[in-house]
Amino acid sequence: QGKRKRMSTLPQSPNKKTKSSIFASPNRSQRSTYTPSRPAKLFNTMYFLLTGFNDSIDIRHKVQDSIESHGGKVIEKMPSANRRDNVYLISDMARKTAKFIDAKKFNTPCVNYKWINESIEKSEIQDWELYALVLPEKANKTNNDSLDDNKED
Repeated sequence: QGKRKRMSTLPQSPNKKTKSSIFASPNRSQRSTYTPSRPAKLFNTMYFLLTGFNDSIDIRHKVQDSIESHGGKVIEKMPSANRRDNVYLISDMARKTAKFIDAKKFNTPCVNYKWINESIEKSEIQDWELYALVLPEKANKTNNDSLDDNKED
């Protein structure tokens, strides 16, 4: 008798209990917002300075397009001190450019562009330190000396 009472509390209409309601699927609003990963927003809140790519402007354009299509912002100059979080310098190699020197001075990560590609391919931000670009010490000293000389002029 107890089982019959429980059965009587189930919906009586056969239309209300369908195979799809047994295996609950997300409602329309959940379907539109749920995705395992959102690659379009991979670089959301991240800012990128591009430098170098002298040998291939095509690579530079592809890197910029990849960053922007995944939510990142490409900027032209180093932001002010209070806005330097989540800023990365992207290049094909370590270079003695003004952007590279500024990035090093402000402890901004200088990263090979392959970091962008790998992060997109794996749908998550990879460890930038594995792709870090470092000027040799001699180049840093030479460059810093010339920068100091320019300041005195």
